[in-house]
Amino acid sequence: MAGPRQRRWHNSTYMLYLIHGEDDFRSGQRLLHNKTRFIEKHGDSNLSLFTSENYSIDSIIQESQASPFLGEKRLIVLENIVSSWKKEEKERFIKYIHHIPESTIVIFFETTKVRANDSILKHIESKNIFYTSQLWGNEVNQALVTLAQTSGHTIDQQAITLLASRIGSDSRQLHYEFKKLVAYTHKKRDITTDDVSLIIRGKEDTNIFTLTDALAKKDIATAQTMVRNIVQSGEVLYSLLAMIAFQFRNL
Repeated sequence: MAGPRQRRWHNSTYMLYLIHGEDDFRSGQRLLHNKTRFIEKHGDSNLSLFTSENYSIDSIIQESQASPFLGEKRLIVLENIVSSWKKEEKERFIKYIHHIPESTIVIFFETTKVRANDSILKHIESKNIFYTSQLWGNEVNQALVTLAQTSGHTIDQQAITLLASRIGSDSRQLHYEFKKLVAYTHKKRDITTDDVSLIIRGKEDTNIFTLTDALAKKDIATAQTMVRNIVQSGEVLYSLLAMIAFQFRNL
């Protein structure tokens, strides 16, 4: 039985993809890029999205079997389902894989890393698996250079070093802070250390742990400063309240 199944895998034409990793922001950017390109070519009516909150295996199978509408392909996106579905659901989907029509593309998107021993990985070709790790070392600098090039701006090495030191390796924060710099320098299109110093606050200014520590000590002056800095950094107030509540529950 092993021989025929192996040959069937190599000759199969079904398309399964996995996007996952430690950096959920960059993974999300890759997924968005793929969805955008698909919609441009095949239309949004051929795109179906299932999340860990709104899926059923029956619905996924039904959608994947549907013929494309005024297009050549259908795209099924399954968000955070690998990490949440039940054993019997996974087994049922794996049995169904070889019946996925050639016209259907399935993308598994996980905001965390899929375990190396997860059985679903055996059914996805390695070239179709995209893993995003946290930015590290020089990767942060390269990410900033890429952001500058994409936005039509230039940024000198000193500005890159200063920006990286203030923001760290959080790709989501790098992205949004860089958008502030782009908006500020949209006329001259050249980002300098002076621009970074003026626009970008250091991570220490918006540290939620500093805020909660100040609140625990009844240090109202420091707490007010921290709240002001966090608000000015663009943090959503509801999110701030949730973070405070979370930290105090831990205490």
